[in-house]
Amino acid sequence: MVRIVAAAAALCAFVAADSTPAPTPSISNPAWKMTAITSVQARVQADPPTWDATNQKFGLVLKQNTNTFAERYRAAMDTVNTASPEGALFYVQTEGINKAYDVACSRKTNMSYIWFMNITIVQPVFALAETQADISVIPEFGHFVAMDNGMCTPLDAAGTLSEYCLEFTGLQYTANLGPYVGGEKRETHQFANYTDNYWYSFPNNCFTKSFAAKNDACRAAQPGGLCPLGVKPDGVNCTFSYDVLGYLFIDDLVGITNLTNSQTGQPYKNRVEFCKDSKVEYDFDKKYSDLTFWNDPLNATANANRTSYMFEFYNNLLASGTGQYKYMKPLPSSKELTAANPPCYVNSNLCAKAKFGCRRKLMAQVCEVCDSAASDCVVMPSGATNGAPTLNKQYVPIKPTDANGKPVPLSPSSGDMEKHFPFFTMAARFLSLVLAISELVYAQNNWTMTSIRSVQARVQSVVPIWDSTNGVWVSQPYIPSDTAFADEYRATLDTVNTASVEGALMYVQSEGIDQAIVPGCLRKTNMSYIWFFDIHIVQPTYGIAQYGKDTSVYPEYCPYMAMDNGMCTPTGTTLSKTCLQVFGGNGQPNIGPCVGGENRTTNAKAPYPDNVWFSFPGSCITQTFTAKTDACRASQKGGECPFGTLPDGVKCTYSYSILGYISIDDLVGITSLVNTKTNQNYASRNEFCKAGGIEFNSATGKHLPFWDDALNITANSQRSQQMIDFYATIVADPVKGKNMKPLPSLNTLSSSNPPCYLNSPICSSAQYGCRRRLYAQVCTVCSSPASDCVVRPSTASPFPTLQKAVGTAGSASGTNGGSVQGNSATSISIVLPNLLILLVAFVLI
Repeated sequence: MVRIVAAAAALCAFVAADSTPAPTPSISNPAWKMTAITSVQARVQADPPTWDATNQKFGLVLKQNTNTFAERYRAAMDTVNTASPEGALFYVQTEGINKAYDVACSRKTNMSYIWFMNITIVQPVFALAETQADISVIPEFGHFVAMDNGMCTPLDAAGTLSEYCLEFTGLQYTANLGPYVGGEKRETHQFANYTDNYWYSFPNNCFTKSFAAKNDACRAAQPGGLCPLGVKPDGVNCTFSYDVLGYLFIDDLVGITNLTNSQTGQPYKNRVEFCKDSKVEYDFDKKYSDLTFWNDPLNATANANRTSYMFEFYNNLLASGTGQYKYMKPLPSSKELTAANPPCYVNSNLCAKAKFGCRRKLMAQVCEVCDSAASDCVVMPSGATNGAPTLNKQYVPIKPTDANGKPVPLSPSSGDMEKHFPFFTMAARFLSLVLAISELVYAQNNWTMTSIRSVQARVQSVVPIWDSTNGVWVSQPYIPSDTAFADEYRATLDTVNTASVEGALMYVQSEGIDQAIVPGCLRKTNMSYIWFFDIHIVQPTYGIAQYGKDTSVYPEYCPYMAMDNGMCTPTGTTLSKTCLQVFGGNGQPNIGPCVGGENRTTNAKAPYPDNVWFSFPGSCITQTFTAKTDACRASQKGGECPFGTLPDGVKCTYSYSILGYISIDDLVGITSLVNTKTNQNYASRNEFCKAGGIEFNSATGKHLPFWDDALNITANSQRSQQMIDFYATIVADPVKGKNMKPLPSLNTLSSSNPPCYLNSPICSSAQYGCRRRLYAQVCTVCSSPASDCVVRPSTASPFPTLQKAVGTAGSASGTNGGSVQGNSATSISIVLPNLLILLVAFVLI
């Protein structure tokens, strides 16, 4: 028993070291603090900032936690890296444009925009004490920390964080320096040489977790440096604030949107279209580009000229005064910034002692130690009293040791635990046994759903690609290394949402087209195409057992799950009960990868009476497209069948083929209108918008005729029929419709599908039966006799009573939800007490 208590105490020590700072005695320093500096910096982004008219500022909209402007303001600098404006193109050039790095014809991480930011910084005193004599960092700054997805970038697959990151709050017995801004020079690279490139790191709260995983508790435990909206930094309560000056579209800057698409005869609307026309932004292996912008990429002078052109291009955007540009601010000159900032010696002890002083340079206002006298080098006057003093460094806590005096690992791996606490090896093995036994709680059913065929639609930003070998349309995979056909096929419906064909336009209309709300000239998420799918579905038996009598969902379906970026959309950091039930997570019953289907007919901006939304759970449902691993896919099995396999409800639950697709720009009539500047038809919504065209604007009431009477249900139904008719014309066109298939008729679908009573207990017992309707072939209960309502014949067996799956939480309903990081199919709150009882007995034997 003593071993249990000792091991538990050690485990607590591990947890505490990872999550809270160690006790730190007070270290005294002179009554001094850094004087605020202003630094203009740049950040490469996938999305444009959004303008907030109330606050007269730009912010960033993310999928989670950006409901208020304060949250959107926080999101834009929530543990991120930036660069000096003079070096902004370095990142694009080295990691974004190379053909070998393309992801579905997009640049790496979909680099699309460059933001320019005016930042005010006051560093924590202990951070400046730590680096006051360190010439590897920029004076006034701490060490640069790489950051990705809202957190410090781990050093390895085990998730180890750098000591510099841990020092933001003194985690794992490191010095607590405070959330300091880091800065280092990044000049040379095999693909670029930018002499004025500097990189910066801005730590905000909960810096050890990704954007989606951050929660209030973590943010409170790990304070960050970003000041609340309207607050200036003081180096104590916060260390930086910012304002977005403006932004530019990289595709415009490099000249892609000025070139003509050989397939359409119109200008390219973006890099993806340019790439799909077999054009190359840059191929470093072949040293080739179809653009002149990136000429001579290894020449420092050429790169400096490229940067100068970028600044000129940005200023010209502001001069136009149109669209979002009217809200943007010009870039200040480095001379203006230097005049407003304190001399470097005020904040840097290194500069205070430098023989020839320091100069401020660039828009980022970097302090550089001068090696000879120069007009821009400022030496601290001999009688000055405001120079940065020599500071005492922060206390570094003593790391704990074991009984032999050896350091105890602070981030335990399974090997560390076995070595230091053999008891946990027994615990792990015993837990495996308990989990294996827990599988026996699931009931057995003999009934299997009869396969149904459903035609659905999905709004996309890109076109599908034709695979001539297999004779099917597929999606490009989200990971460049996934080049096999099986990966391309899987990527298409790998944890995604779809809609009924008749309701496909609801999403476009409600969230995509309103230029009073959606910034820039692209629709939200660049909605550009509508794909049509022919899908076969066989639900898992436990799914029907769980939800077959639930009138809030469609018969034959489970509840709808919102999905984004290849995973269940969490609420904060919590996954829904329905999502967890796909694989039995957090004590939920394991019902299997059940396709969800629910009505979405009453949207205030787009009431479509026949709109149904569906959810298709692929494997590794708790991770984004790029974070999915083979191990996760194996532990969280999805419903998508391998190519050529039909669903059976056990091995897989859905298969698909893409019938074809349409361009939304073509459908709404944009490409039929003439650009008065070019006398050519508009190539895209982007070009149409930049020429002053309005697709839809709720504030002004202006819109294309296609969107007439947007709030009228009848008009919306007619709009859907217009879309269906338009697709038929595309399919009939031997060029545009090559390899596409027509939508099957409703009669063909209904006659090929089983009667609803075979798959639904509700329809089996309904007095007037159920009808199949729409291209999606959903079943609805009839309220009166009708020719299309099918009642279960008296000679047919009633629907069987199915046993529900039982979760490890002890019921068929389980608990409410779980962490986005929780992949276990067991509930610790239930298993652990019983495990400990058994384990104690085992140890004492």
